[in-house]
Amino acid sequence: MHRKEIKRLRSLPDDSGEIPEVVTMASQIVARWLGSADYADAEGRPRILPRQGQPGLTAQPAAFEDLVLSVTTDVRPRAVLDDLISHGAVSLIDGDRVRLNTHAFIPRPGGAEQMFYFARNLHDHVAAASINIVSDRPPFFDRSVHYDDLTPEQAETLRAYAREVAMHALLEVNRKALELLEGGSAPEAGPDDARDNRQRVNLGIYLYQERDGALGGGA
Repeated sequence: MHRKEIKRLRSLPDDSGEIPEVVTMASQIVARWLGSADYADAEGRPRILPRQGQPGLTAQPAAFEDLVLSVTTDVRPRAVLDDLISHGAVSLIDGDRVRLNTHAFIPRPGGAEQMFYFARNLHDHVAAASINIVSDRPPFFDRSVHYDDLTPEQAETLRAYAREVAMHALLEVNRKALELLEGGSAPEAGPDDARDNRQRVNLGIYLYQERDGALGGGA
């Protein structure tokens, strides 16, 4: 991490809710693309979308432009497309079809979006574990599977398998979250604003691999 970034983070108040704009927009677009039946197939695979709908046609598949407008009307779909292309998150096929590169949608090293997820995920995992320690009935799921004495080949096989099943779990949770949000109604403001009771949920899955004995400093 650069010194300037450390200085900027230290200057923020402890309860800063600063969220990079790219996180808010891009994550919502990708989440909807992977989780909504309009943009993904029954297996959760993202469809290749036409860049724009064709005027005059009543029955046509949802387009990338529709996807962007379902998330924000403040930024032109073409500008969003150019930004996602520059990040390698999507590819333009034949100039008029857009494909989501699911394996390429990873925050840039050291970028604002990566730093945001770094801070939030560390906070949430530590907070969940801390609350579980002092609770008679731990309220948060916090489990791990750990093995040692694996060969490098076995470790790589296990890592690939874990990545596959973890991605499947995250996609299913994403689809369920979208289903709940789209099936519910927005609360109306009132004396006791219901939005004050809105909840935030963060499910994180991690995998770490190293040589046996490294954690304890062994040779």
